[in-house]
Parts: sequence; C-alpha cells; structure tokens
Amino acid sequence: MSKRPPLGVTAVWKAVMEPAGHQCQCEGGLCGSLHSKTGLRCIQTAAHGRLIVAPADLTLSPVAAAGVPAKELRAWCPNCHAKAQKRQLANQRELERQEADELFLPLWPDPTPTLTSCACTPPTRRPCGHCTHCDTCLDCTQCAGDGCTCECERD
Repeated sequence: MSKRPPLGVTAVWKAVMEPAGHQCQCEGGLCGSLHSKTGLRCIQTAAHGRLIVAPADLTLSPVAAAGVPAKELRAWCPNCHAKAQKRQLANQRELERQEADELFLPLWPDPTPTLTSCACTPPTRRPCGHCTHCDTCLDCTQCAGDGCTCECERD
C-alpha cells in the first residue's frame, strides 16, 4: 500500500493523515485493545495496510458522518475501526436501554413490600395505617414499617 489518498477526497485525506503521521489513531482501548505493547497506540500505518478516515464517534449515521469537519475525523485501520464501532454501538444501546428503563420505571408498582398486619392484637390503627401500639406503619408504601415517614401524628 501507499500513502496515496483515495480518489475524490484528497484534501480531507491529507488533513487527517498528515497530523496522524499516516498511522491509525486508535489508542488507549477505543477498540478494546489497550495497544500496551505499542505505546498505547495502534501501529498500523498506510505503508503497511489500508487506513480509513472516519469520525471519532462511530455511532453517527453515514449522513451525519459525512458532515463532520476534517478536524474531528480520525485515521483508523479497518480492524480497530470495526472493533471500536462495535463497542460504541453496544455502549449506545446500553445507554438507550437504561434511559428506557428509567422512563418506564414509574409505571411499575412500587417494589417495596408493604406490611399488612402487625403482631398487635388487635392493632390500633390510625387512618393512615399506623399502629399506635407497636409504632409500625401497616399501609405506608414509603417505608413499609420501621422508620415510617407518614404524616400521621404519633402518641
């Protein structure tokens, strides 16, 4: 291979490859490899293989990636590019899943168990469900018992 740019994108190719030293700019685990044996940077160069130009954010759509300015593009070897893209897409999917979980969490019932009875016979209950005898809240969904935070007045 050579350092010759692909047809049609000479200016962008040079703007990315020259500052990169015609070397893959993957470093510090972007692709999953720490490149620890090579000074924390991938050693693939244009002289030894093909390099591609792509944004650092590999989750962008092709249309969005086409609009990224040259200063925000990186030189990638195909191996690092594929692995980094896979990792970034997996991270993006996980974040979207967590956001969806947080969005719908209030729709589910409160997982905190509530007490339905206490050991008092008979329990002396206030309207809020608080037993005045054992100081346990039977209906409080906020605390389900000890450390009750309900608004009742206690004796």
